[in-house]
Amino acid sequence: MSGENVDEYKSNEEFHGMEESFVPDFDHITNPNKVESDVTIQVCNPQVREEKFTKHVVYTIKGTDKQGPFEVVRRYKDFDKIRSLLVTRWPGCYIPPLPPKSVTNMDPKFIEERKRQLQTFCKKIGDLSYLHYSEEYQIFIRSGNPDLEKTFAPLQKVPYDDLISKYSSSFSFLSGKELNNDTVMKISQFKVFLQKTQGYFENFRKVARSVSQARRTFYNQFAQFHNQVCVEYEKNVFAEYHNSSNGKNIFNDPTNFVMAERVDKIKQASSQPSLEYLYEWIKVESREIEAFIEAINQRDKYDSFKIKNQEKQKSDTLELQKVLAGKTTLKGIFSRKSKEEEVSSLERHIAQAGKEMEQLTMLHDMITLIIAYSEIEKFKSNKLGQYYHVVKLAAQNELTNVTNMIDYWNQVVKSENISTEN
Repeated sequence: MSGENVDEYKSNEEFHGMEESFVPDFDHITNPNKVESDVTIQVCNPQVREEKFTKHVVYTIKGTDKQGPFEVVRRYKDFDKIRSLLVTRWPGCYIPPLPPKSVTNMDPKFIEERKRQLQTFCKKIGDLSYLHYSEEYQIFIRSGNPDLEKTFAPLQKVPYDDLISKYSSSFSFLSGKELNNDTVMKISQFKVFLQKTQGYFENFRKVARSVSQARRTFYNQFAQFHNQVCVEYEKNVFAEYHNSSNGKNIFNDPTNFVMAERVDKIKQASSQPSLEYLYEWIKVESREIEAFIEAINQRDKYDSFKIKNQEKQKSDTLELQKVLAGKTTLKGIFSRKSKEEEVSSLERHIAQAGKEMEQLTMLHDMITLIIAYSEIEKFKSNKLGQYYHVVKLAAQNELTNVTNMIDYWNQVVKSENISTEN
């Protein structure tokens, strides 16, 4: 497990320790632009199973789509395999992220949260019909074969013609879209934006975790400080100098019911998880940003395929020119082919490379259009409902906490004893 995943796991534990009942759920937040899907799916019934000397958790995936009902049992590594295969077979398309890998954890709360995150993954795939109804994903949700690695092996390599045909069908709405320098610039600028945002998110996530822990401790300790320190201090110190039962007291005033009420509200503030909510949202956003950058990098990967193909074509063309000129080449020294056979072989390779270049160019252009006019727009649109919900909730909680503290200190300032002393 990578250091990042270890940190992710530890941070989850820390937040559960601070507020065990706090498990933010963004699934219920609807996107106003979302198109209704014909897929219903849930991940449920997590069960711990033993295998030799290790334990793992399996989850039931069940639901219905236009192919009918389905139900299958999968473990986390199966989810990881299908996502990796989707990335390979749908280059340039945004593939929803999975929760990070972690050390084996049989804690019920961790398993429940993992189940919810895996369901989110399945629901997001279900919203993308071209992914949900793809050959590989239908195998994932329907096949009873537990050895997915063997089942997926023949699907790892996708011929360029098949990709072009698949993309022409799945993204036919992009027909007629213009591909120019502005299109490429749009993708480059969005990638730079995502990379910068990723860094800002990571910094804030660390700060939010430490500040939230400190704040929760402060709110709990503040109530104790008021009740045990301030009240007792006045009772034991001021009583020496004043005959009145209340004397010059500010905090130790049994008639000041408002003050007691303010203290209770401050203590309750520890259950207002505004920073924790932001932390969890940023954690989810960071994974989704990483997944989108991964999709953009797939375009760059096909760009490198084009460059390699051009280099191979150039090398074979030079080799052919030398052979036709009767010159001895390094390859020819070790070849047993006749000159005619060597010429024929090189011409076939050059022709094949030319065909592949045409396919790669078309595929690269299609991926560019898909990212620029489909994936970026969907990615932005899907953030609307969730973003406003998170910001509104965090703002309301923060205002409540600040207001409670202001009200408390206003009660102190309004105390007649303070006014008299001044």
